[in-house]
Amino acid sequence: MTSKVWPKKTAESVKLIIPEAYDPYNGDVLNKCFIRYDADKGCFLVVSEGDEKTLDIIDSRDIIGASVEVDLFGSAQINSLRRQATEQSTDSSTNSPSDRDDNEPRTDEVNDTQGAAILKIFAYPRVHPSERSMLSSCGASPPKRKPNTEYRTASDEEKLGSRQAHHWQFQVAPSEDLSGLSTLIEAIRTISKPGYNPKDKLLVLVNPYSGTKKGTQIFNDIVAPMFMEAGIDYDYLTTTSANHAFERMKEQEKDSKIPDVSEYDGVVAVGGDGIIHEMFQGIRTRSDCDEILSKLKLGVVGSGTSNGLAKTLSHASKELDSAIDYAFLVAKGNSEKMDLSQYETSSSKYLSFLTFSWSMIADIDIESEAIRFMGFLRMDIWGVLSVLRMRKYRARFSYLPPSDESNHAVTKCPSINKPIPTDENWVTDESDFLLFWASQVTHAAEKTHNSPNSKLNDGVFEILVVRKNVSRLRMAMILLGLDSGDHVNMPGVEFIRCSAYRLEPITPGSFNDLDGEVIEAGPVQAHVMPGAVRVFCTPIDT
Repeated sequence: MTSKVWPKKTAESVKLIIPEAYDPYNGDVLNKCFIRYDADKGCFLVVSEGDEKTLDIIDSRDIIGASVEVDLFGSAQINSLRRQATEQSTDSSTNSPSDRDDNEPRTDEVNDTQGAAILKIFAYPRVHPSERSMLSSCGASPPKRKPNTEYRTASDEEKLGSRQAHHWQFQVAPSEDLSGLSTLIEAIRTISKPGYNPKDKLLVLVNPYSGTKKGTQIFNDIVAPMFMEAGIDYDYLTTTSANHAFERMKEQEKDSKIPDVSEYDGVVAVGGDGIIHEMFQGIRTRSDCDEILSKLKLGVVGSGTSNGLAKTLSHASKELDSAIDYAFLVAKGNSEKMDLSQYETSSSKYLSFLTFSWSMIADIDIESEAIRFMGFLRMDIWGVLSVLRMRKYRARFSYLPPSDESNHAVTKCPSINKPIPTDENWVTDESDFLLFWASQVTHAAEKTHNSPNSKLNDGVFEILVVRKNVSRLRMAMILLGLDSGDHVNMPGVEFIRCSAYRLEPITPGSFNDLDGEVIEAGPVQAHVMPGAVRVFCTPIDT
């Protein structure tokens, strides 16, 4: 964003009362300041009038909104201004009572003794863990933050933790002309949220039963306040049963009182990966599926057990993984294209956004449902059991390596009932597998960095394969390495890149696990749908 969009003259004509935290004079006089924009650093500067000293720096990357409100003497500073105005009026009346008519102001100083305009800038800067407060971590009480007069560096950001509410509030100095105030606010919004369209309307789906069952609390305490601050218009729905999100995404009857999803510009899920899976399967049933996918922007505020997509988007955006960090990405309004994929079994088709697992990972995910009450710990417990068992599954695996042309073009598979073509560069391998995990995302869960080389919009699957020739110790090390991504370079680990593949299990009794949900067992095939949907995240290099 260049300085050309910044109305320098107009912005600096809007005078603000210096907040007490900044005021170097500590006197009764309310000194003034104004907002200046540093285009090179992408930051707003709070500058004192007269000596033009920088009192504070506000990074535009942290801002989700700005507004003006009228305060009818709700602050001590405004009351001070009122007392000052009263004293000036009394002095003027005493010294020169005959100079003015009864209906004229007692002083030439402009004062508003009824109320004041308050400029509010809503921001969520990342803070050092030592500066966090428990209440503000929940979005309830912004921390007391000292003014900052130094620009943030890359090394500084590496030490910072999750985002936390910190809102700037400035009393607008009384003036006969406040027309520049709306221009200032609009400029702050435009620079801070270049991807935001104020006409957009979102549909928010909240799953109150995901994970630790805090979805409703997260929406009420974090998402709703942030959306209000960001000026986001939305409708809100709490899911009440399995497949509720699936039904909501389907085409509505023409005489239905429920707005069809086509009337929205985006959908935000407050829940885990399960509700997102439901949403995509509902969209897949629509006659206008491709049109809906290209129109809607998808946002995720992870409140489930795994939160794989939420973590992937925050990781791609160089954010952390708290509910505030997730909601912040939606509030900023920026979006990027993301690949989806279409899966086909013998009798069904599915849209996928996350991963497909078979053999050990599928066993861990599906069989551990028996101890789901233990949360994500269930994965670790079942992982130990799986390493001790070391089940081997034999399958025929065929894949189509990506070409320069196929990375951003749809490469479709033949019908699953027909053989793989022999003249189209397909590679076929029959082998015993311990682990088979196809991914389009970097994280299958918040604590699982299973595919570090995946990109949101690269047009390929990254398939993690471990064959039978590894020891239990090596297999345990590979599973432990999934948390950090350290497994990538371990002996026995293979990554196969492809734009389409087919897996034909030979050993009976295996599970097909798509996006954390069980699907029809047996042969399965998939192809990438490059850039099929837009997701809320900060602009990135893909």
